[in-house]
Amino acid sequence: MIETPDGVLLATSHAACGEVLRDAGQWLIPRPLPERDVPPRRSMAYGVQELYRMMVSLNAPAHATQRQPAVRLMPRRALSEFEPVIRHLAGEHVDSFEAEIGLRGRGDFAATVASSVAGKALCGFLGLPHSDAAALMEPSRAALALQEISPGRAALNEAGEAIAFLLEYLRRRLAEPSPAPRFIDALARAETEGDLPEGYAARVSVMLLVGGTSISANHLSSAVLALIEHPQQAQIVRQERTLADSMVDELLRYAPPIHVLQRQAARDGVLCGHPVRAGQLVRLMVAAASRDPALTDNPERLDLTRPRPRHLIFGLGSHYCLGAALARMESAILLPRLLARMPQLTLAGEVARRLGSAHRGIDRLPLTAGPPEPSSGVALTAGIPAPGAEALR
Repeated sequence: MIETPDGVLLATSHAACGEVLRDAGQWLIPRPLPERDVPPRRSMAYGVQELYRMMVSLNAPAHATQRQPAVRLMPRRALSEFEPVIRHLAGEHVDSFEAEIGLRGRGDFAATVASSVAGKALCGFLGLPHSDAAALMEPSRAALALQEISPGRAALNEAGEAIAFLLEYLRRRLAEPSPAPRFIDALARAETEGDLPEGYAARVSVMLLVGGTSISANHLSSAVLALIEHPQQAQIVRQERTLADSMVDELLRYAPPIHVLQRQAARDGVLCGHPVRAGQLVRLMVAAASRDPALTDNPERLDLTRPRPRHLIFGLGSHYCLGAALARMESAILLPRLLARMPQLTLAGEVARRLGSAHRGIDRLPLTAGPPEPSSGVALTAGIPAPGAEALR
């Protein structure tokens, strides 16, 4: 356990991070920005305040009240029934990627496959048109700034506006009649029939969009890059038509899209022998905890044959990620399909990485189906893009 000069605890071990995540009574979700510091600009303030009403920002008992209806509507059977949709999307976009490489000699996996599959999968699950997925991706990415440790004022402004845009979009879609059952309609019924706040259905849908598009896309691209860098592990994937959960979790452990979570002490206490003060912040370095030698042998090595690792990338306990099973399904289906179709994928240019304090991703992953080019390298980029809301207005 490390305490910074400004009094923030850094938890790097798997045991410490797990202890915090399991005890939601002692360790609360802190607000990314005190309400008194929310800028007066209307759209930004509205978006941030709406974030505070979403279950991802709530603590008990309000969190349980909002989470339980959503969990009941997402049983394993519903996800299993959605598997053919994921298989269709994976096949369609691997075909498009292969055609792009055949035409141009290279293709951008992050844009052509990862973002498209993640976005369309989440839209399909919610009951939104696949055609809207591309325009929803940038607002979803921008909204992640509110989960960063120290987002800049410009990023916060874009994030608040992005959430405001996504909520407006969801409310329009909820008001439209649909000939087929939709998950967003089931959420709306839960809102009207249960003791849930007005706007619950739209907020849950936005929360799933933000997590299920950008974070899932980041995971898919990071997993592909890791497999290209480890050809023996890629060969294991090529031999499987669908990856086991243990393999997907090993990729999540080794190349995680989420690096840091944050909690705040509700009262004085002790964490792994370290005294804690009420109100003290703790940053859970979950990416570092995933490479804790106490968790697994040879943690710096990618090994798809190891027993299923108990990483904390999706959280733990009452705040465990609602979309974790869907994200695993996307990886389990897409990665074998991609590597079986194009077994000699290699880097074909610079990899553009998005390096946030809490979230890591890849904006551009140029690949070719042939041997690597001598000039292949890695470029680091950072920053949160503008929401790009005009595409749906």
